[in-house]
Amino acid sequence: MCPKMGMGTSVSTAVSERTAVIIEDYMFDAAVAGELAPEESPKDFHDAWDLDGTDFTPEASPDDEGYWDDLPNIVLNGDYEELGSELVTNGTFDVDANWTTATGWTISGGTAICDGSQSGNAELKQQNGVAGVTLNIVNGKTYELTFDLVVQTGAITQVEIGNTYDTNDITSSGTYTRTLKASSTNKRLTIAGNSTFEGSVDNVTLKQVDPNDRWTLGTGWSIEDGKAVAVATDTAGFSITQSNVLTAGVPHEITFTVSERTAGNVRFRADAVSGTTRSADGTYTEIITPAGHQFAIQGLDSFVGKIDNVSVKEYAITPLDV
Repeated sequence: MCPKMGMGTSVSTAVSERTAVIIEDYMFDAAVAGELAPEESPKDFHDAWDLDGTDFTPEASPDDEGYWDDLPNIVLNGDYEELGSELVTNGTFDVDANWTTATGWTISGGTAICDGSQSGNAELKQQNGVAGVTLNIVNGKTYELTFDLVVQTGAITQVEIGNTYDTNDITSSGTYTRTLKASSTNKRLTIAGNSTFEGSVDNVTLKQVDPNDRWTLGTGWSIEDGKAVAVATDTAGFSITQSNVLTAGVPHEITFTVSERTAGNVRFRADAVSGTTRSADGTYTEIITPAGHQFAIQGLDSFVGKIDNVSVKEYAITPLDV
């Protein structure tokens, strides 16, 4: 058959001479010849929409800045570290004054020294109204005494704060802290060595614990060495509390640490709402909605242990603006 008029080139020749068109797919790379593999992440090449690396999924975590409100701790002195002003006069023994010294004790060279010449217990004493001292110890308040001690022989056999005594012998050198609740109106501080004690005392400090009365201590509770300490606390009345802390009807996040537990259980009380009962050392966090305003840590079943780092925060969410 003869070609038709006007068809200068055959169909097969026309197709073979066309320029190949390359289509770029930005979603895939030819990692292996003849195969397509997805790129690690999509790319955008438009100046108006900078989408690279943008995460449109807000994390549902309280640690995400801008999503969960990080409100302040509304419990006061939650770490139990607050101390009052210094009560001792001349606690560094810079001058030979303000202290009453029994036989064996002298003040010299910035130190109170005991030379062992005493025949029995010998007191180093400071008392309100004596030797120019104002020592404002209040009956029923708790105080922290700290002092540096050098022991050559014998022992310090007792310390006293406001007629309350610690009679545990101290037989080695070091820095010591004793926390005692004054039990009378006797505004007196004493450090006493036995008949064989030779050594020295320096840097005596005495400060009130929880000076602003942030916490109300129930039976069996005390604050010592920066922790709330419970000894055989039990049932409803045996709590350490703060009033007018919580906001009724608002969720709160409550955290506290239990340590040195040897008996019983402990929990928090958000007014009438009880937290989970805890029976082991650890740091615990719960979210609750109280109906009232009082917050408490409550010992149960003759709880013996320590509480620290109490945090109570209102729990609120502010969504990210995306």
